[in-house]
Amino acid sequence: MNVMNNKIGSQRGFTLVELMVGLVLSLFIIGVAITYMVTSARTFRVQTNETLIQENARFALDVLTQNFRLAGLNPSNNFANTLEVIYSGAKCPANESSTADDAAGNTACTKDGADNAIDNNSDRIAIDYVADASRSAVAIVVNGCNSWPITVPARSEVRLASVFWSADIDGDGVRSLYCQTYNLDTETAEGVALPLIDGVDRVQFQYGVDNDNDGLIERYQSFTNLGAANSINVRSIRVAMLLNGGTNNDQNFDTELSAERTYTLLDAPVSTFDDQVLRQTYSTTVLIPNTLNRI
Repeated sequence: MNVMNNKIGSQRGFTLVELMVGLVLSLFIIGVAITYMVTSARTFRVQTNETLIQENARFALDVLTQNFRLAGLNPSNNFANTLEVIYSGAKCPANESSTADDAAGNTACTKDGADNAIDNNSDRIAIDYVADASRSAVAIVVNGCNSWPITVPARSEVRLASVFWSADIDGDGVRSLYCQTYNLDTETAEGVALPLIDGVDRVQFQYGVDNDNDGLIERYQSFTNLGAANSINVRSIRVAMLLNGGTNNDQNFDTELSAERTYTLLDAPVSTFDDQVLRQTYSTTVLIPNTLNRI
């Protein structure tokens, strides 16, 4: 009988207190594991977006720098009209749209952002330059900023404008840096707008002016303050961009801890976002070498 009682006593289960303690410990461990996985996933998204932003910014600034240095290029020096450096004629698409190949626009090519609802407070810039085949016995082909091939007939020149702006033309919810080249002789577009870099929320330009031609820039100002008549006195261009990861809203979401962030680009109005998307600002200043012969 004693042996039987001992066996029964040795087969007791857990008490209620023991079960509660085990349950609490299990929940704590599961909670720690979930927190770690969520934090790791967010950290991965943040790091991925930081890398994308840095790569996109580096590429965007490089593309803009190369094209800005074409401003005022006139190899033959016998072009009938003095180039504006920053072209302001009304030959570009309205607002944030893209003109079809060979179509003519009717809006100023260079303009300051004026309305968040219309242009997202982003500027647009047109680089004025000449593609020269005046010394060539055969036609040459040059590529516009949108990679569109442009034929320059033998013994002739073609005046072009490369236009850059930020937009969401394809409607995917991600703004991009677009470029489209215009033939200023025929007043038509050369190819359609090409999205160069995704994730460019804002882009702003300022223009370094040397009104007295002493080789020193007196001030940087917006295009509105500069005025079309003074564009030939522009010696450098300052650009500032606000970029995000440029992938999609799901990838970008919750990559910024603060629910509301504000950014200021040059002299533009303050931009405020509350979508918890990680953004960073980048800027550079580019000297325009083709204007030095005007000093």
